[in-house]
Amino acid sequence: MEIDITKNIWYSPCYAIYNFKQLVQQIGIEKAFKKKKELEAYITGIALLGIRYYEGRVWWLQMPDEDPPDVLTMTPSINSKHIGIKNIQLVEVYRIEDSKKEVIQDTIRRKLKDKVYDASTSLIGLINRDEEVKDLRDFKEQINNLKPNISSVWLVGNLDPLQNNYMVAQLWPETKPYKINIDEECKFLRKFGQILRTTRSLKEARAKRFHIRKSEIPKLIPGGSY
Repeated sequence: MEIDITKNIWYSPCYAIYNFKQLVQQIGIEKAFKKKKELEAYITGIALLGIRYYEGRVWWLQMPDEDPPDVLTMTPSINSKHIGIKNIQLVEVYRIEDSKKEVIQDTIRRKLKDKVYDASTSLIGLINRDEEVKDLRDFKEQINNLKPNISSVWLVGNLDPLQNNYMVAQLWPETKPYKINIDEECKFLRKFGQILRTTRSLKEARAKRFHIRKSEIPKLIPGGSY
C-alpha cells in the first residue's frame, strides 16, 4: 500500500500504552488482546520506550488506516541544512503465544523467511507466555543466516506486571537487551506532551506540543475506541 507519511499528528508511546491498559481494565485482558490495532500500538509503544532509553531520541507513533505496515514511527531531527525532518520507521508486530508450540527462534524465522518487507521495516515481537530468553547472540546468528532486507528485529517481554517492568531487546543487527520501567519512562516523556503536530518547521512543531486538550486529541486507532 502507499503510505501517507505527511499525516501531521503523531502520538506519544505512553498515550498508546496507558490507553491500552485502561482498555484492559474496561473489557478484560482476553478481549483487549483481540483488539489487533490497539495491541499493536501498545507493543510498539513499549519498544519505543526501550529505544529511547539507549538511543536518547524521543519516538512518536501513528496507526495507518491500512496495513502493512502495522504501525508508523517517527523521530524528528535537524539535517545538515538545519531543516527539520521526520525520520520514519515502519513496524510489523508479531506475537509469541502459548497456543503456538514453536520456539521463539522458529517464530522469528517464519516471519522473515521468504517474506518481502520494506527495508525501513522493524519487526517487534511480544513474548506473551512464560519463557526465559537466555542467549540473545544465538538469535543474531540465526537471523544473519537469513540475510533479511529489513532494519531491525526486537523482542518485548513483561518482567513484572505489577511494577510495569519490561525487557526490550534488539536481536538484530545488534544485540542490546534493556530493562525499563514504563512509569519511569513515561514520567520523563511527560514534558513532551501526548501528541506532536509536525509542520515544515521543527521549531513550530515543538511549540505546538503542549497546547491541546485531551478531549481534542484525534483517535489514535482508526475506527477504534481512542
